[in-house]
Amino acid sequence: KEVFVPGNVVVTEIMVDPKFVDDKDGEWIELYNPSDVPMNINGWWLKDTGINKHKILSKGAVLVPPKGYVVLGGSADPSANGGLVVAYSWNKKGVVPTFSLANKFSDDVVLVWKDIVIDKVSYTPQVNDVGFPIEEGKSLSLDAAKLNSVANDKAVNWCPGKELYGPALLGNKGSPGKTNPNCTNPDNGHRWRSDPVELSVGTHEFRF
Repeated sequence: KEVFVPGNVVVTEIMVDPKFVDDKDGEWIELYNPSDVPMNINGWWLKDTGINKHKILSKGAVLVPPKGYVVLGGSADPSANGGLVVAYSWNKKGVVPTFSLANKFSDDVVLVWKDIVIDKVSYTPQVNDVGFPIEEGKSLSLDAAKLNSVANDKAVNWCPGKELYGPALLGNKGSPGKTNPNCTNPDNGHRWRSDPVELSVGTHEFRF
């Protein structure tokens, strides 16, 4: 008999605002299994703390491999979702969607087995460098050194996705199903910025 506890599966990447595809199709969530055995999440729930909820129901197992990742998304069709290969889609043809990800206001991703919250990430869009760095076309990516259900509660451990995925013309960035990049520059210990910033001081220009 399977028994799961908090932290068995971890939310490690979230795409809340994809470019050039409908949000309902292009949104996705990456999950990580820190253990040495596969985790079958078929029958689990995706929820927020409001009314959104979707039960993961598949004809076969939905496995998160040991020390590996699985991607769940709004659509299983790569031509609609931005070029993703997903293991499971939460939107079903002919069924009113019951789960989505907000990008303009606070929301949650809650993974539940029976009545046990296995992991939860509550995010708020960043204002004045406080909050989660939500940018159009870039995933929220958890630092590769922080892949656990405690560290992913903290906004400072998340940064915008850096790698292109899917058709380059769409310009969406993230690392779905792959190891996330670090959110800290090893040269100076500072968080990476998603885009370079230029500052002028007197006659000198600085770019970082």
